Amino acid sequence: MAISAVADNRYSANSRILLLLATSNADKAPKPAAFPQRLAMVYIFAQDLLSAMSSRGDLGTVGIDVAVTTEPYFHSKAKAVAASDFYTRNTRDPETAAEQVYLTGFDTLIRIFNPRYYDADGSMAAALDPFFARSSLRVTMRPDAGWGDVEEQRKYLDGLKRGGGLAEIGGRTEWARRVEMVDGRSDSHPVISSTKVRDAVIGQDRDTLRTFVSDRIAEWIRKEGLYSQDEG
Repeated sequence: MAISAVADNRYSANSRILLLLATSNADKAPKPAAFPQRLAMVYIFAQDLLSAMSSRGDLGTVGIDVAVTTEPYFHSKAKAVAASDFYTRNTRDPETAAEQVYLTGFDTLIRIFNPRYYDADGSMAAALDPFFARSSLRVTMRPDAGWGDVEEQRKYLDGLKRGGGLAEIGGRTEWARRVEMVDGRSDSHPVISSTKVRDAVIGQDRDTLRTFVSDRIAEWIRKEGLYSQDEG
């Protein structure tokens, strides 16, 4: 699932959060939950976000949308969002495309700058020039997921900004300036991943499961019998 903030002015009251479920994946076949079940969990997540904003008094300042796409790549998703009449109607200037801010993990950033994903499109530059013209990335670091520690991940981005690494693989150094790295959690909070959610379900560890997902998501997983068997 891609999460993007669509706005005519970043962080303005006219911003919208788009929860975007892709029916195809660039790396692997989707499993084990069926797409109707996944879409239901996205909808529940949207309800949770609305409840959280309501409790903070933010309800009504930011819209939340749910959508489904067949596009597996971020540049293709961004193109489809930019062409949507819905977001054109909801900008103050209909002639100006809304800025898109995609929320991703560090592992996804590595894939976005991997040229092997762009062979079918001709080149990385042809795909990502229009993407970074209308979009930026807000990347959550994953220091314990096999991608190095926080310092190594920051050095990776700094190297892209200062060095010629992107240019050497057909990209542009200026793209890196459209990437923001952020800490995803404090030291006291657990690392959340879909694998850990499935492991908690398989191990029938409900307490651990509720540290990863909301009570409503946990209840939906239980009701639908999701992830009850390890499917590899």
